[in-house]
Amino acid sequence: MVQPKTTQSVYLNPKAIISVLLVLAGLIVSSYLFNHYLEMVVTQNQTNDVCSTVFGKSCDNALTSSYSSVLGLPLAAWGIIYYTSIVMLWFLPVVFGKEFKTFRNLVIYVATFIALLAALVLLSLMLIHREIFCPFCAMVHGINILLFFFINQITGFSFKEIIPTIRRWLHGLFSPKIKETPILWKLFGFAACLFLFGTMYFLMYTLTIQNSTDEGFIEAKPVLDGFYSQKVQQIPVAPEDPRLGPDKSMINIVVFSDFLCPACKRFSKELQKINEEGQGKYSIVFKNFPLSTNCNHAILKDLHPQSCEAAYAGVAANMQGKFWEFHDALFNVSGRGYDDFSRTIALRAGLDMQRFDSARHTAAVKDKITRDVLLAQQLNIDATPTVFLNGRLVTDMRPGILGILVHQELKRINLVDSVLLPR
Repeated sequence: MVQPKTTQSVYLNPKAIISVLLVLAGLIVSSYLFNHYLEMVVTQNQTNDVCSTVFGKSCDNALTSSYSSVLGLPLAAWGIIYYTSIVMLWFLPVVFGKEFKTFRNLVIYVATFIALLAALVLLSLMLIHREIFCPFCAMVHGINILLFFFINQITGFSFKEIIPTIRRWLHGLFSPKIKETPILWKLFGFAACLFLFGTMYFLMYTLTIQNSTDEGFIEAKPVLDGFYSQKVQQIPVAPEDPRLGPDKSMINIVVFSDFLCPACKRFSKELQKINEEGQGKYSIVFKNFPLSTNCNHAILKDLHPQSCEAAYAGVAANMQGKFWEFHDALFNVSGRGYDDFSRTIALRAGLDMQRFDSARHTAAVKDKITRDVLLAQQLNIDATPTVFLNGRLVTDMRPGILGILVHQELKRINLVDSVLLPR
């Protein structure tokens, strides 16, 4: 006669010990990857890459790839939820009684089976796209594959038991005996599991929000998908175009802007931050697209009537090599118009006022604005700011997006450890 396994024998089973070690290892690695994801992708801060130190291969490409997040959470956060749920489910019968063992075994089987399929898919993607291979991620996927076989051998639950178990639970749910205490107690336990799962999801989401920028969590996958779906365009850059950084760079940003556009004013702060993080090694080019019919016939409504005058002034400032001083001074002032404080801005930028006044209404200055507007029309630009990164249009202009895309471009061209990567 086969003796039933006691609780002590189950917990001392070598397979149980291995399962516990696998869950702990998965939880630790997932916690590290989640923390690194937040610091690298969301807050845009660089941290020590343990993956590179241990394996000589960074996990950053995988963490910023288009497969890195699901339903608003990075995959590493789902790993934390998954392993924590396995632990809580395992001890469910201790709290709600032995009658919950079958339910526990069913949920663990389904959860580990989904994790198994996800692991196989993600491992395949890393093998196909070698640039996103991540040793720690591969370790977690391996853990999920092993955990499916070890933990379900302990419970003894199999695929063929799924349907009968669900039927029994549904029969009890719709049975006239539902008001009986044992059935209500089972429903309470089921509700408690859903509540704990939901609590963990919102806890991880809250942690993500708290560690993100003031604008909130930025999910990488749709941002990267949208950016890389754009075709690369050749955008001519003339010698007279205002430029920050070198003529040749692996990171090339072209901005079409309007000096009187509130969104452009906000974006100028972000652009300044990106330039500082790149230590002046990124190429940032400014082109004019004033939203005024006085000099821009591509628009139908005169949104910023004085923006052409401001654009002329910017070109005149550039003739003295003072464009960016003028740019910063103009975007830092408060007011609705330009004429009221045009001379104050020019003086603040350190311009020679006589040269400035004589140059800003010349044919050469107006011709420069005309060329910028015509180029914008060819590129189908109808709003500001419009930004191109390495020839691709940045369609999402939320704060923080451009920084994520710049970082991803550095990863894509394998400059993780080069001097171009912001420190």
